[in-house]
Amino acid sequence: MYVSRTRPIPNVYLKRAEGDFIVEEILDENYLSLINEDATTKTYVLMRIKKPYGVDTSLLIEKLSSFGIPRKKVFFLGLKDKFSTAIQYLFVHKSIVGKLKQALSKMVIDFSIVGYISPELITRSILYGNKFDIRLWNLKDGRFLENFFQVYSPSRLPNFFGYQRFGVHRLNHVLGKLILTRGRCEYPDAAKYLAQDFIDAVKKVFPGVRIDSKESAFKHLSKLPKHHIRFLVNAYQSYLFNIVLSKRIMDGLPIDRCVSGDYYMSSHGIEICRNEESSHPPLIPILGYMHRLKNERVMDKYYMELIKEEGVVLRDFYLREHGDLRIYGGFRRASLNVFQLSYYKEEEDMRLVFGLERGMYATILIREIVKPPDPSAQGF
Repeated sequence: MYVSRTRPIPNVYLKRAEGDFIVEEILDENYLSLINEDATTKTYVLMRIKKPYGVDTSLLIEKLSSFGIPRKKVFFLGLKDKFSTAIQYLFVHKSIVGKLKQALSKMVIDFSIVGYISPELITRSILYGNKFDIRLWNLKDGRFLENFFQVYSPSRLPNFFGYQRFGVHRLNHVLGKLILTRGRCEYPDAAKYLAQDFIDAVKKVFPGVRIDSKESAFKHLSKLPKHHIRFLVNAYQSYLFNIVLSKRIMDGLPIDRCVSGDYYMSSHGIEICRNEESSHPPLIPILGYMHRLKNERVMDKYYMELIKEEGVVLRDFYLREHGDLRIYGGFRRASLNVFQLSYYKEEEDMRLVFGLERGMYATILIREIVKPPDPSAQGF
């Protein structure tokens, strides 16, 4: 069983300067064998770039669009934070490689071509994970980290979605719910989310826009592009996931091994654990349109209670009014998968170096160590 350490450390900071947060994408070696050096029969190029500090991947995509690079012809494997220096990979259609090279050169971004591939083989599965090198400001004693990892195995820590998933104002999930529920505010506990909460959230995220009612807030959100709609609804899915993972922990269920009724990944795909306990790491659903909740499945029961409280039904995830957009959901490990962990002293601070599987958040690992009392102010 995972038991959360509760003592916060108020004066440890992240991302105070360039070079404090370095991340490098790790590609799957088996998939890389499919990359061809011969460009004659392949239509897509795999490119490696160094994303500079001060711009996130989403803004980088927008800047490339201003240089005439169509969004649909560029496919990034992962999204990286504004306050990070990142080595990351993207697929780009061969017809615009020259234009992309010019744009990257003008933006002073280093790049190189890894190889060529057919479009049907393009998938995020090529991204195995990420390697991080992070400075922990004001954490002066390496013995603290040594003691922490002796008590708490890093691969038994919870795999929450990180703060950045919810935006600068921590409101993306609120907007996602407003979209998903088509503006309705039906809650058993009316104080939990009032219509005014939605209005205030939209005003913060879209400053300067006249919004004076829940209906006008919803109308404004409805005009967003489809990819932005999906992003906000995904934030709400992440919010629900974090809640059910928290409930599992509070109920004393393990997060590093299955109990009967848990989902897990086998060589045949996703299966249901039939034993009282299993060594497989449990999977938790990310709720979506295709999910079917069943009482005999551990995490489904948590979701059934939660969506009743939230006033959400599964058919809400089918957004016909947004170009027949279907939010399908999926599965996510309950615990982190940490590898190659080490730490060393840098001046008066410590640096933590480690790898995580794709989709896992470095800030969540560090959050479990630091328990920041003021996450935003401390760089989380």
